[in-house]
Amino acid sequence: VWAGHNSDGRISIIDTATDTVKQTIAASRMAFRIAFTRDGKTAVVAGATGNEVVLIDAASKQVARRIATPDAVPQGIL
Repeated sequence: VWAGHNSDGRISIIDTATDTVKQTIAASRMAFRIAFTRDGKTAVVAGATGNEVVLIDAASKQVARRIATPDAVPQGIL
């Protein structure tokens, strides 16, 4: 499970078999919406107060790209 943190802009990756946080990724301020591309290779994160959309490589769990949205506040992913 990938869970976004509203307060610190991180994403926790939780192992549901052990109920433990396996990794935490610094994503964007208020990273509260996460969706995966259809192929499961990329996590798309709406950084609402960071005014950006962040793409995370699901395999490496590294930020692949940041897309600035200076005139918008991304709050959802379709």
